[in-house]
Amino acid sequence: MFILFSARNCRVVGAFVLALATVLTLHSQPTPQESPAPPDLLVALRKDLPDLLDANYIDCFQHSSVPFEKHFTFWMFVKSRNPPTAICVSPIGPPCWPSTNNSAIWIYAKTKRGGPWYRVLETDGFEVIPLHIKSKGLPDLKVTAHSSAVEVYEYTFRFTGPGYQRIGCKTLTLRDMATGVEFSPPHERPCDGPC
Repeated sequence: MFILFSARNCRVVGAFVLALATVLTLHSQPTPQESPAPPDLLVALRKDLPDLLDANYIDCFQHSSVPFEKHFTFWMFVKSRNPPTAICVSPIGPPCWPSTNNSAIWIYAKTKRGGPWYRVLETDGFEVIPLHIKSKGLPDLKVTAHSSAVEVYEYTFRFTGPGYQRIGCKTLTLRDMATGVEFSPPHERPCDGPC
C-alpha cells in the first residue's frame, strides 16, 4: 500500500496506487489530522526561511495577524520512538503564499534522539508518495510536479544521510495538446537533461 499525501496540504489523503499520472483508489482510509508542529521544528523553520523564501514572503509571514505556524501544514510521515523521524512542511496559500498548481515542499528530519530538526529536501510539486524502499531509515520519495497543462514530472528522491538526492525523473504526457484527448496510459519518457 502506498500512502499519498498532497504537497499543498502535506497530509495523507488515502491509500492509493499511482498508475502513471492517474491515481486509482484501491480503498479509502480516514484522513489523519495534520501533525502539530513540534516547537523545535518551528525554530528550525524560522531560521531557514531566509534560505527558502524571498523577502516579500518573509515580511508577510512576520506581519500577518495569523500565527506563524498556521501558514503551513505539517504531516509526520515517519514517526517512531527512535529516530529517524520526518515531517513534510508546506505553505498553505494566501495571504502569504500564492495559490499555484505546485507548492513548496520541505522535508525536515530528526536523525538522533534529542537532536535538532534539519531540512533534508527542498522541492516543489503537488503530491508526494513515500515509497517502501528505505535508505538510512527514511523512505524514498516520489514527488509529482506540474510541468504544463498536459505534462507532469515524476521525481524519485533517496535519503543519502545529509539529505535527499534526486535519483530518477520521468515526464508523463497526460493528453494530446492539440486535441485534448487523454492518453491511457499516459505517454512516458525520461526527463530532458540530468536528474
